[in-house]
Amino acid sequence: MEVQILWNIKAAIRVAFPSCDLTGKWVQICTRIERYRPIVRWRQVVWTKPVTGRIKFNTDGSYMQESISRAGIGGVLRDDTGHLIMAFSELNVKATTRQKQWQHSME
Repeated sequence: MEVQILWNIKAAIRVAFPSCDLTGKWVQICTRIERYRPIVRWRQVVWTKPVTGRIKFNTDGSYMQESISRAGIGGVLRDDTGHLIMAFSELNVKATTRQKQWQHSME
């Protein structure tokens, strides 16, 4: 039973951190995993309103660099005064961010 639990944990770690070395004793593996930190990248974006009488639909997406198949997307629809009309978000485990944004823009 212990071996099966350890195997399942290692399988989950391989998905989240494909480049992590999982050889050695469990204590060594845990030490390596604890050193992993997410890479934070960001940029400030300023919303500009649409022409009077129009609406604007903004989307954005993100993905886990360690596992490009884990992607999410969100979007906001606002009128020309900035009032929220609708918003959505979705997690997708099978598409890249670009694929996900394209899919939603076509709906």
